[in-house]
Formats: sequence, structure tokens, C-alpha cells
Amino acid sequence: MVLGSAWWESFLSTVVGGLLAIAGGAFASWLSWKRERKSVAAAFAAEVQGILDIYDWRHTIERIPQGWKFSVEPNFPVFESHVGKIGLLPTDLAAKVTVFYNYAAGVFMDFKAIYKDEVPQETLPRFRERFVNKIETMLMKGQALVPKLQKEAGGS
Repeated sequence: MVLGSAWWESFLSTVVGGLLAIAGGAFASWLSWKRERKSVAAAFAAEVQGILDIYDWRHTIERIPQGWKFSVEPNFPVFESHVGKIGLLPTDLAAKVTVFYNYAAGVFMDFKAIYKDEVPQETLPRFRERFVNKIETMLMKGQALVPKLQKEAGGS
């Protein structure tokens, strides 16, 4: 009498309990991933906004053509500590973060070149003009990126 024995109730209970444990673990992992994704997005949003604010505060776009020099060093602590987590972001957003930081790094290289007088005098006016264009492009990319990162950080 197989149907009369209680073995199948025990077996069914074990299977259902195992499935619930697996589902609970998967949900907990998903929830942890979601929190980390939001945290990474919030951190990038804050750093990108900070970079944008520096350019506004120093009025660099107006001052570079006037011959001002700025001693700046690239400082991207959030990017450096979270570069391995960029993949947590949606693909299009991760790409935009990477593009922004590439522009920002290039801008810092140009700041350094001007500050150290590495640009020949005869090409300096044209270099400054291109440099301002590069900064404007970086600012535009950053201004478009911050709200998307903030949405990802606060969205569901």
C-alpha cells in the first residue's frame, strides 16, 4: 500500500520546503543586487555633479581663452572604487558613465598640458578653443547623465 503510507507527504514537504528556500535565497540576492545598483548609481551621480560644479564655480569656460591656467589633478575616487561595479548599471547607462569619465580624464590632461606649458605658443589659441569645446561637451554629457543616474538611484 504505497498510497496508504505517509512517505510521500514527507517527500512533498521536503520538496516544497526546498523550493521555498531556493526562492527566498534568490529573492534576497536580487534585493541585495538592486540595493547595490542604486548605491552605485547614487555615488556616480554625486561625483559627476561635483565635477560639473567645479567647472561652474571656477568659470573655466570663460577664463581659459583669457589665458588662465588651472592646476588640477584628476580625482575620481567614486569611479576608481566602483569601476568594477559599473556592470550593475543598465548597459546604456554604464556606457554613458564610461564616456563621461573618458571625457573628464581628457579634460584633466589638457588642463595639465596648459598648466605645464606643454602646448607650443603658436598653437595655444587653437588648443584653448578646442579645449573649451571639449569642456562644453563633457559638461553637456554630465548634465544629461546626472538625472539618469539619480533616477536609477531612486527608482524601483
